[in-house]
Amino acid sequence: MRWTLLALLALTPTITAAAPCASVKACGKLCKGGDGVACNELGIIYQTGQGTRANGKKARQAYGQACDAGVQAACANLGWMLFDGEGGAPDLRRAWGVFMDACEAKEVDACAGAGLMIADGQSDGGDINKARAYLGMGCGGGSVPACARLAEMLYLGEGGPKDLRSARAQADKACQAKSQRACAIFGLLLDAGEGGEADPERALTHLTASCAAGVGRACAALGDKALAAKDKPKAFKLLSQACDAGVSAACRQAAPLTHQDRKAAALLQRGCDDADGEACALLGGYYLEGRGVRRDEVYGRLLYGLGCVAGAGLACGESMDLTARPGLGMVYNDASLRSGRLAQQCRGGKAASCLELADMHLTGSGVRTDGAKAAELYAQACRRPRAGCARAKWVDRVR
Repeated sequence: MRWTLLALLALTPTITAAAPCASVKACGKLCKGGDGVACNELGIIYQTGQGTRANGKKARQAYGQACDAGVQAACANLGWMLFDGEGGAPDLRRAWGVFMDACEAKEVDACAGAGLMIADGQSDGGDINKARAYLGMGCGGGSVPACARLAEMLYLGEGGPKDLRSARAQADKACQAKSQRACAIFGLLLDAGEGGEADPERALTHLTASCAAGVGRACAALGDKALAAKDKPKAFKLLSQACDAGVSAACRQAAPLTHQDRKAAALLQRGCDDADGEACALLGGYYLEGRGVRRDEVYGRLLYGLGCVAGAGLACGESMDLTARPGLGMVYNDASLRSGRLAQQCRGGKAASCLELADMHLTGSGVRTDGAKAAELYAQACRRPRAGCARAKWVDRVR
């Protein structure tokens, strides 16, 4: 059972296995004797603090013993603790292996974990086309997070074709179980009349509640409505909330609604960091003109190149126009000097330098275009800042 995530979603986990013991002393004694079910129960006691002080580290150890003894529910519990970083540092590689082994043994909560890791790009080589199947097993077993993520995949067409009717059914189910992430999808479908009849009033209720709970997609939808109603202050507030929640397009949409160049540039930077190509291209203009940021032609050209790679057509035209500018040789020389400096800083562990150097190799800005090198550097930058993880998906476009 995924204790941490369920708690975050204000759900109450249900223990279905018969407990052979009910205290640290009794379960500990049985666990030492090799009783795997007792070890799992001991893990639950330590994790939830039932009758004792909660101790995540001991919970992990107990779940590990139970998992080794073949108790698949304990493997799922261990997987979630490893994934969430509860009781120790996160260990996604180990979590993935634990989830997959337990899922193959038909433990549906582990299948939910495997499906979520694949869908969110956190698995160790998982196939996105299998995510729906794993999430379906988890959802069928009662995992609300699995139902919510499955609804998103069906709505967006991830891992297969769109299926709006099924998306609506899964979103409704998870929304009723208090998943605001699912309520946002359900609200969007109700608003558009997709997968069933339209119901704008219910849609607004769900989207408003989801936005208040921090679901960026819902805030972005409400921001679009405010823009359509020409209420710029309200639109800026909602789109900024969506940007804070990780909706990159909302960062770009919010930027022109502020009259402060520095604030607009900061919003575009966040959108670009989250792999919005148009945000990168617009930010490139700010750097070339020195609007709200220190003028930097090398970085401005690099941002146009990122926008072009990401599919922002106007950025490709602007990037080509730069080649006709006076002093371009100086720009290339500056870029070459910068690349050497960045490489040295990257080797020293500075993730931001790895990120910028990866961008240069991706776009061919002052260095040879090299998708493999860019991918390697993005992996180094992926730990911090997260832009390395987001922009890595652009690499295949230059290979």
